[in-house]
Amino acid sequence: MSKKQQIAFEKFSSVFQAKTVEKWMQVVDDWNRGQKNTNPYEEPCATTTLNNVRLELAKEEAADAARGVATAHKVTISVFLSSGLEIKEQQRLICLHVQSLKGKPTTKQQADLQGKRNALAHCIKTWQSVQVVYMPCVAAQLIETTPTVDDANNVSEGPNPKSIITENMLLWMPSSLTSPLCATLNPDVVTKELRLCLGQAEDSLEEVCCQCTLLPLDPTGEWTGWLKVLRKEDIQGPGKDKEEQAVSEGYREPSWIWLMPCQSPLSDDVTKEDLDHTMCCKWAKSKARANHWEEEVDLVVEEMQRVLAYMEWKA
Repeated sequence: MSKKQQIAFEKFSSVFQAKTVEKWMQVVDDWNRGQKNTNPYEEPCATTTLNNVRLELAKEEAADAARGVATAHKVTISVFLSSGLEIKEQQRLICLHVQSLKGKPTTKQQADLQGKRNALAHCIKTWQSVQVVYMPCVAAQLIETTPTVDDANNVSEGPNPKSIITENMLLWMPSSLTSPLCATLNPDVVTKELRLCLGQAEDSLEEVCCQCTLLPLDPTGEWTGWLKVLRKEDIQGPGKDKEEQAVSEGYREPSWIWLMPCQSPLSDDVTKEDLDHTMCCKWAKSKARANHWEEEVDLVVEEMQRVLAYMEWKA
C-alpha cells in the first residue's frame, strides 16, 4: 500500500508545474509547523449550487415586483422552472423504484406505486396549468402527450401504445424544445432554466443528464469548459496508465476530471486563489496518504528490530 500511494502521489504531482508543487509544499510545511495559514487540507465549498441560484432568482424577481414589473402568472418563472426540475427528479425516482421490483409486484407494492403515480400525475397537471402561460408554444404537444386519468394511472407493464406511464411523460421544458419553438419563448424562461441547470450540474457533476440539458440551452457557453460528458476513457488516474505508456508526454492528455475545479468560473465570488486552493487540497491529501503509509512501513521495521533485540536479550 505504501508503494501504491507513493506512486499515486508522484503521478498526481507530475500533472502540475514544478513551481506550483513547490508553493504547495511550502504551504503544507508552514501548516505542519503550526503557523496560522490557510488549512491546505480543507477544500473550499462550491459557491454555485441549485439552492443558491434559486435564492438569487427569487431576489431578482422580488426586485422586479418592487419596481412594478408584472408577471404573467402568480407563480413566477423561477418557481415554475424549479418545480419542473423537481418533477423530473420524482419521475426518475419512480423509474428506479419500478426497476427495483423483483418478479411480480405484491399487492402492497402495486398500491405504493399507484399512490406515487397518482401524486405525480396531480403535480404534473397543476404544473402544466402554469406551463401554458409561460410556454404557450407547447400547447399542442401537451394535448398529444398528456394521458387520460386511466392512462396516467396505468400500472400495466404490457405493451399499450396509447397509454403513457406518468413517470415517462415528457414535460416539454425549454431545454427539450426545438430551436424554432425555443425562440418563441420569453428569453427569461430560457435564461433562468440555464442558470438553474448550471446549479444542478454543480451539485451533481456525475449526472450526465444535467450536461445534456445544458447543451441545447447554451451549446457554446463557458460551462462547456468544465462540465463535460463523462466518458469511459475519462475514468482514469492523474498519471499515465499502462495503456498510455506508448504515448509520449508531449501527446498525452490527462483526463479532465483531474483538472476540474470545484467552483464555477462564471461566479463572481470565485477567484484564481480559490481554484489554486482546491487543487492544493487534493495534492496535500494525496501527499498525506503517501506519508502515512511510509510511516507505517517505518513503524513495522522498527517494531521488528525491537522484537529481534528482545529475543536476543531473552535468549
